[in-house]
Amino acid sequence: MKEHLCEICKSNRACLKCDGCGRAICHACENFEIWGTEPGELEEKHFCPECFRSPDKNPWHLHDVKQGMHELAEAVRKLQHKPSFKSKLLRKGDFNAKIA
Repeated sequence: MKEHLCEICKSNRACLKCDGCGRAICHACENFEIWGTEPGELEEKHFCPECFRSPDKNPWHLHDVKQGMHELAEAVRKLQHKPSFKSKLLRKGDFNAKIA
């Protein structure tokens, strides 16, 4: 059986096919997703980087990015309201020491 190279990096051995476009991909270039297709059923999806970011091929990626940004913004808001966080930002000596 002929060994195929990854169609993305062109250096590693391909071991999967992209579920979006069908290109041969290696584990290093693969983006792995788990989709919930039916209640109690999960499906593995393997995407090349291009298809992973494409809403046509991977509609869940956009949802994950939006959800992640929402969670990050919420965590920052909670952190900003802690008195210890504000006092650390206001202490000039601590701030300069971390930069240097």
